[in-house]
Amino acid sequence: MSDALPSTHSESSTLSKVSQELAALAERAGRSTVLVGGGSFRPGTGTVVSPDLVLTASHVVESDEGLVVRTADNRAFDAVLVGRDPATGLALLRVENLDAPAITPASGQPPAGSLAAAVFRSWEGQLTARLAVVNGVAGPVRVGRGVRLEQVIRTDLSPARGLSGSPLVTADGEWLGLITAGLVRGVPLVIPHTVAAESIKAISARGGKAKRGYLGVALHPVRLPERQRAAISGDRGDSDRGVIVVGFTPDSPADRAGLLLGDVIVGAGGQPVNEIDDLHALLLSSTVDASLSLDVLRGTTAIKLDVIVGDRPS
Repeated sequence: MSDALPSTHSESSTLSKVSQELAALAERAGRSTVLVGGGSFRPGTGTVVSPDLVLTASHVVESDEGLVVRTADNRAFDAVLVGRDPATGLALLRVENLDAPAITPASGQPPAGSLAAAVFRSWEGQLTARLAVVNGVAGPVRVGRGVRLEQVIRTDLSPARGLSGSPLVTADGEWLGLITAGLVRGVPLVIPHTVAAESIKAISARGGKAKRGYLGVALHPVRLPERQRAAISGDRGDSDRGVIVVGFTPDSPADRAGLLLGDVIVGAGGQPVNEIDDLHALLLSSTVDASLSLDVLRGTTAIKLDVIVGDRPS
């Protein structure tokens, strides 16, 4: 005798309805995706964010020339690289006469446990979809040397050909964020659409390159000994941490400002610096070419140095 439970008509109808709704979701979101290719690099997906703009992962467009996008209805267009944002690993393309619907951003953040779908183009251009479970929203997250994302959406997505540059959408087809596998060794990360929107503004407003604050130093977190804590106790309360300079790029902003190996940065712009991420956050919000005041411990002597914030190299 079989132990299998008999299926019922209602169960079959429910599964059939879910399947149909998922297929319709993929088809609807797929209208706002394009295949991005050109040159000798592997193609990826692009997400249509306005009538003539396509957002994708920067590593998808290794070359700035010969870019082509192919729409859901198999129309091919030349694309021009507007620019890249090294802080998020995103690239923006302009495509004239694209005539494809822009993706609709979601309102609010996705709750943990909610279902979403990644809708993308395979290397052959075929529409592909994968279900994903949202594990939560995390951040800030450091994803590379000097690169920190204020937020990422964590999912159970695994790598796939063409996944980078594609949208993660809700069950209603609204855009949660852009998927990239180019920041952490092929691991798919989802950059929330709010963060992506800031990158689009920065790229568009600054001549094709989002400017991000840069000092040109290698840092390491350090716990301050008692004699150094005494030098700053009035300004920092009970804090006993800072970041020590362990290297710097010649002729960088930090070098020109007079920072030395072994200096400990304990504050910047009037804000305490306890960890490397504290300084990175300040630099992301700093204006390039503006002066930033650093609170520095040189031995047991507290000094202030003014550094002219540079533009992070690509």
